[in-house]
Amino acid sequence: MNQDCLISVCIPVYNQEEYIADAIKSVLNQTYQNIEIIISDNCSTDTTAQIIEGFSDSRIKCYRQTSNLGMVGNFNFVTEKASGQYIKYLCGDDVLLPTCIEDLYVGIANNPCVAFAACKRTITNNKYNYQDRVSGFFPKKEAIEKIIVDGNFIGEPSVVLVRSDYARQTKFDSFYKQILDLDFYLGLLRFGDLVIIDKVLSVYRVHDQQATYTNTKNTQLMEQEYYHLMLKNVSIYQSNSLLLSRYIIIAIKKKAYAKAVLQMVRHPMVIFCLFKALFRKIFP
Repeated sequence: MNQDCLISVCIPVYNQEEYIADAIKSVLNQTYQNIEIIISDNCSTDTTAQIIEGFSDSRIKCYRQTSNLGMVGNFNFVTEKASGQYIKYLCGDDVLLPTCIEDLYVGIANNPCVAFAACKRTITNNKYNYQDRVSGFFPKKEAIEKIIVDGNFIGEPSVVLVRSDYARQTKFDSFYKQILDLDFYLGLLRFGDLVIIDKVLSVYRVHDQQATYTNTKNTQLMEQEYYHLMLKNVSIYQSNSLLLSRYIIIAIKKKAYAKAVLQMVRHPMVIFCLFKALFRKIFP
């Protein structure tokens, strides 16, 4: 296939000496070779930096931070340093399968209306493997509604290939510690649609050193982040007030983030949307 388009592989990393070599090797072994590899070592205190320095490929550009930028700051740093037309994110403890970039590039390049493409992934914790089942084309309105109702059906940043200009305009929001990818995807969907390739093309590792592993156990944090996410995107409900009602009903049934839902329904804009939905039900 034509490989004229430069793709930036962005790897934000912190204290991942056990995994970073595998991540870099998986990029160098891609069938799509017109790439640059942007690595930002976020002031690691282990041997991560030394392991990165052991790779001599000229396509690797490594930045070693003198102070910790935080996870979100590190994602935004690599995004700004990317010079390719597309950005392929890769967390430092994940790996890409050999045709990942090529297959995602085909999926997005052939669809000008697509803002970003994703793939299925294998989730592993060295004890079990689980593979995604969701794939297909999702118009932006449908994708947004699915995120609001079902949560993150797309996956982590390591599964996506994004148009660079959209990524830079959206940015990762420093408010979030856990659902920063969910907020990022909602932002990208302002610009276009989503396609999820029907192939397993990446491996997501689950281990107890991950920040996300700790964050998911912090109920208060998750409540705050979901509440913030819903209010930040309240304009979605203004155009689809029935969606808000559906989300609240499902959240209550699942007993998921009940405090966030209770906070949300007291917000004036949300109250307005709920009355609008009720009116439409009574007078269709």
